[in-house]
Amino acid sequence: YYKYVSAEWASGNLDLQIGGGESPNQVAARQIPILELMLSRPDEKQILVCMHGRAMRILLCKLLQLDLKLMDTFPHHNLCLYILRWENEAFELVKSNDISHLESIN
Repeated sequence: YYKYVSAEWASGNLDLQIGGGESPNQVAARQIPILELMLSRPDEKQILVCMHGRAMRILLCKLLQLDLKLMDTFPHHNLCLYILRWENEAFELVKSNDISHLESIN
C-alpha cells in the first residue's frame, strides 16, 4: 500500500491521503503559515525545525521551490540533519541527510 501511495504522489496525485492522514498538498498548506512566520523574522539567524521525515521532505520541496512530487528525491534517515541557508531571497541546501552526529554515539 505504501509503495502504491508513494508512486501516486511521485506521479503527481498529491491530494491522495494515506490511511486517514493528510495528503502532501494538505501538509504543505499547513506548513506555509509557519514558513511565512520564519521569513518575517530577519533578526533570527538560526532556526531549528524538527519533524517527521515525510513532512520534512515536503518542507524541503517548498523551501527549495520544487514540485512536491519530487519529495522522494531527498534521501532521509531518522534523526538526520538538513542545513539550509537563506540568501538572496532563496534557500540553498547546504547539508542533506547528514547522520555524522549519530556515528559518534557509542
